[in-house]
Amino acid sequence: MSRVSFDLYSIDYLKDGSVRQQRAYAVLKELGLMEKIPQWTGETVEMGLHLTLAGSVPIDVAVEESDLDIIICAPDLKAMGEIFRRELGGFSGFRQERGIVLGVATLMTHFEFGGEAFEIFTQNVPIPRQNAVVHMLVEERLLMLGGESFREKVMALRRVGVKTEPAFGEVLGLEEPYRDLLDLEDLTDAELRERFNDKF
Repeated sequence: MSRVSFDLYSIDYLKDGSVRQQRAYAVLKELGLMEKIPQWTGETVEMGLHLTLAGSVPIDVAVEESDLDIIICAPDLKAMGEIFRRELGGFSGFRQERGIVLGVATLMTHFEFGGEAFEIFTQNVPIPRQNAVVHMLVEERLLMLGGESFREKVMALRRVGVKTEPAFGEVLGLEEPYRDLLDLEDLTDAELRERFNDKF
């Protein structure tokens, strides 16, 4: 397995990244969300244990309108929903949804701040096992293996409005990208190269 090019459990790498990543970092630091969520819960919730940033921004395939996706592991979705309504309910675009995402009970909290759209995904699933994180880490490995030509194929689709997982799926020829990307997690780099050599 290859090592990802960023620290899953910190956002500091964003400040030295692309213009899009630097903008995300500035807004995240201004809002202080990563520091405030543990305070709001009244517990010691350390970065990486229960809280991380996922999605297209960490792997630098974000477009201007991409959301900032905060991933949280919490045992009580109802309690977290109440906390977010109390602390974030005054922000523009605030709304919440509860549902089942790929078989897992999920609380989704949306709001806007500093020109960025935020989505907070809360599940009672450890951070490394949440689908959004698995997707991102698999996608990062594929980007590292495929190089700039592969990244550009993905970005060409992203720029015309295709979401991240479907963009990877289209380039790689995956029929159900949200599920198929999960199945790639256990493949070695050599196996990924062999399977997708003609796509890179």
